Amino acid sequence: MLKKAFIITCILSQILLAKDISMINNRDVVIKQSALSFQETLSNLKNVLHQKNITIFAIFDHTKNAHGVNLELNPTTVVVFGTPEVGTKLMQKNQKIAIELPVKILIWQDEKGVFVEFLNFETIAKNYGFKDNVTIKNVEKLLSDITDTITKKH
Repeated sequence: MLKKAFIITCILSQILLAKDISMINNRDVVIKQSALSFQETLSNLKNVLHQKNITIFAIFDHTKNAHGVNLELNPTTVVVFGTPEVGTKLMQKNQKIAIELPVKILIWQDEKGVFVEFLNFETIAKNYGFKDNVTIKNVEKLLSDITDTITKKH
C-alpha cells in the first residue's frame, strides 16, 4: 500500500513539475520577422522611440558582451524603454507590475533571419489583475505598431 502511494505521489509530482516548466517556457511572446538587416532594425527602433519622445533607458548588446569574454553570439540586443507617466499609472494600480517595467524589445538574428520580440503585455497585465485597462491596451498597441514599423522596408 505504501509503495503504491509513493508511486502515485511521484507521478503526480512529475506532472506538476512538467506543468510548471511549460509555464516558465511559455512567456507568451510576440515575435515578428524583420525584412531588414539587424542593424537597420535596431536603428529603426531607436529612431521611432526618439520620434515618439519615449525614453531609452538602456541598450544591452549581448553580442558585444559575449565578445568581451571571448565567446561568440549571433546579434542579440535588448532595448529597454518607456515613459514614467505610463509606468507610474500602472504601478499605482499594482506596484508588483514594476518587475515587468520598463518595457523591452529584443532584436535577434539567426540563420533564418532577423526577429523582434516582446512580451505580450495583455498577458502580463492579466497576471497582475488588470482587466480592460486602457493603459494596458495602449501599451500593447504601441508595441505592436512600433515592431510593425521597424521591421518593414519603407
